[in-house]
Amino acid sequence: VLDDVHVLENPDCHDIVATLVEHAPPGVKIATAGRRPLSLPAHRIRAEGRILEIGPAELALDQHEATALLQRMGVELAEPQIRELVAMTEGWAVPIYLAARSVKVRGSTHLDVAQLAAHRHVAAYVWAEMISAQSDETVEFLTRSSLLDEMSGALCDVALATTGSAMRLESLAESHLLVIPLDDHRKLYRYHQMLRGLLRAELALREPELLPQIRRRAAEWCDANGLFEAAVGYTMAAGDAHHAARLVARQALPMY
Repeated sequence: VLDDVHVLENPDCHDIVATLVEHAPPGVKIATAGRRPLSLPAHRIRAEGRILEIGPAELALDQHEATALLQRMGVELAEPQIRELVAMTEGWAVPIYLAARSVKVRGSTHLDVAQLAAHRHVAAYVWAEMISAQSDETVEFLTRSSLLDEMSGALCDVALATTGSAMRLESLAESHLLVIPLDDHRKLYRYHQMLRGLLRAELALREPELLPQIRRRAAEWCDANGLFEAAVGYTMAAGDAHHAARLVARQALPMY
């Protein structure tokens, strides 16, 4: 078992692990765990049926599993709250555990799921485990792009006034940094809901003046690319009701 393989950067280390996998004798299984895939001949191994891949989707808790976790911790929440908790966390086990712990400490039977991303223990965990190791440039991209509901390389380039966003998004998705591809071609992405909430709060603290600028540029790009509803949404979020009204007036008849 090789844990934390995401810290391996030397290509020779990747070659050693690949050699182990290629030449493992019968009866030997090799397990690797990390936040990004190793440089293994995975496509061939996958085609030969010799690999079992367990990713974020397989590790996510469903409502039944989340309920079991809460019960084992002695926490009783109403079924609608548990459903909302699983939806907000997308089954991510650690925030569910921390939320349950918070409820237990307070001796309450109510959880404000909408504010879970701002919970100090959840925020501290996400920041320490997922973000603190990233470069300043990556953190800047993460916080600024968190204002976008669905991200593409072209949209991020325009909204953030930068370049190379497509490659950055693909790299973030491969590192399992809670960046989720929305299509098989990896053209559209979104953030995990909790990560997006945390990043937006961080952006509001670091660079509050950028919030309307990013949203206006995003609205202009969406309008130019036929994404009318998104354009209206970003314009309203930027606080420009008059521009939003003009967009609606222009598109109302064609939509009707």
